[in-house]
Amino acid sequence: MEKLKVFTCRAGGLAGKTAVEMTGKIAGKSAGKIAGGINGDLAVGMAGNNSETGLTDRPVSKHPGSLTRLALVLFFPILLTVGSCVKDPSTYPSDLLLKFSIESTSQPPHQVSIDTARIILSSLEFDGIRETGKDYYFKSHFSPPLIADLVTGTTDPPSKFNVPQGVYTRIRIVLDFFEEEESPGLYFHGSANFPGRGIIPFEITAGADYHFEGISSDPQGSSTLSITADKTSTLEIVFKPDIWFNSVPGHFIDQAHMPYLNGVPTLVINENINKDIFDIVSFQMQQSTKAIIRL
Repeated sequence: MEKLKVFTCRAGGLAGKTAVEMTGKIAGKSAGKIAGGINGDLAVGMAGNNSETGLTDRPVSKHPGSLTRLALVLFFPILLTVGSCVKDPSTYPSDLLLKFSIESTSQPPHQVSIDTARIILSSLEFDGIRETGKDYYFKSHFSPPLIADLVTGTTDPPSKFNVPQGVYTRIRIVLDFFEEEESPGLYFHGSANFPGRGIIPFEITAGADYHFEGISSDPQGSSTLSITADKTSTLEIVFKPDIWFNSVPGHFIDQAHMPYLNGVPTLVINENINKDIFDIVSFQMQQSTKAIIRL
């Protein structure tokens, strides 16, 4: 008797190729011997293959009807064996820790310094494309909203997600910001050195209309990421204020409205005040902010 193959499948996989191959084996050489009544050869073949199929030795009847029943007895244990499927490794989970930070070198031309940086998030989207296994997407709504202090690198509450392991060729991250009265979803306070104009304090705020969207990469810039099960990786959203003001024309600064905050003239930048500067800075912020996955 030809040896029966043992298949690994997903749960409920008898309807696919596995069932076809198994049925073909039963209906092929072995079943042909049964129909032909070659009782002696069949009995010898079955006795020799017990170690492969897990069958138990037992006397074989010389009657054709008994052989038919024996064929059914052989077939159903195989169904039960195949039905006990192994879990698909592409579904094994890996922890992804969410973190926020600022990367500022305080280098010319603007030598930006940040003393306060806070964001409030209402949701996060993860949209991943994998080489093998199904692509993976989720959207997490934060209730209460997630508050991140970018200066200290802390989040309240701490946030961690499960994603399936695998080689991802692209991971898209979307952050939606929360807004309350007196609590903008994005807030930065610091100072920048504007050539020919000296050091000027600034305040940047944005609300629920602003969101971040970017493609993740590793620290070297590769968007192909191999995430491994039972290992914690870090999704770090990195803001780079050094280049926020690079495209702001000098005459925009000269003409800017600078209200007094805490007794100090401050370059206020939002959708209502100095909007021309806000449009440039928010665009540069979107382009320069990176989603880095540290494996």
